[in-house]
Amino acid sequence: MRVGPTGEALWFDLDVAGADDASLEGHLPLDVMAEVPTGTAEERFVAALGHGLADVRWRGLWPARPESGQYASADDDGVQIVFHADEAQFDRWAEHHTVFVHGGSNPGALTRARELAARIGGEVLGEGQLGW
Repeated sequence: MRVGPTGEALWFDLDVAGADDASLEGHLPLDVMAEVPTGTAEERFVAALGHGLADVRWRGLWPARPESGQYASADDDGVQIVFHADEAQFDRWAEHHTVFVHGGSNPGALTRARELAARIGGEVLGEGQLGW
């Protein structure tokens, strides 16, 4: 999907999976939305990316915590991995990759991200950022 001059979504029917580099180059940057089974595309994606910038987003619903004003939100909740960048709004190349936990912009969102990361033995590094 690309965005037109008035903000409208522009769609095209290019077969991205079968197109060669020259065919794709005129359409860069690309936003591709695809649902694939876990374990079927990750290695090919990283190999094709090389040193480029890209992200993968998984939207979902975090558990609600009404006592702290946290409610599940299909628009806000999810995880994003950014390849070769350290900001959710990636526009600057970095050597490393970064994982972001998204959960809205209310005051408890960073606390919620820390709690979710701790559930899998991780931790949140740094302060909150503008996401998605």
